[in-house]
Amino acid sequence: MDRSIILAADVEADRARVFEVLSTTEGQRGFWTADCDVSGDRARFGFPQAPVDLLADVITEPGKLVRMRVASGFPFWEGSAGWPGRSPGGAGRERDGDDLAAPCG
Repeated sequence: MDRSIILAADVEADRARVFEVLSTTEGQRGFWTADCDVSGDRARFGFPQAPVDLLADVITEPGKLVRMRVASGFPFWEGSAGWPGRSPGGAGRERDGDDLAAPCG
């Protein structure tokens, strides 16, 4: 069975700021969870009640796109994205299979 949850929100921010928030440890700590590390092509997200960390592969196009695909962690999340991205100016998001991407601009 194919299931999708798509959430979107418009934010008032410039392209560089959205990219910075979605692609850095500091940004994700303010956006999603304080227990995380984002570096280059990998990200780790931890949650107090979760028995394991969520690990994701990260693909970026600097200033344009941040895409994260779950590599391991929560049961049934592997190969998919588990959080919404945000984009400026109501540009929305692009879906490619089970990826959830946030275009920046």
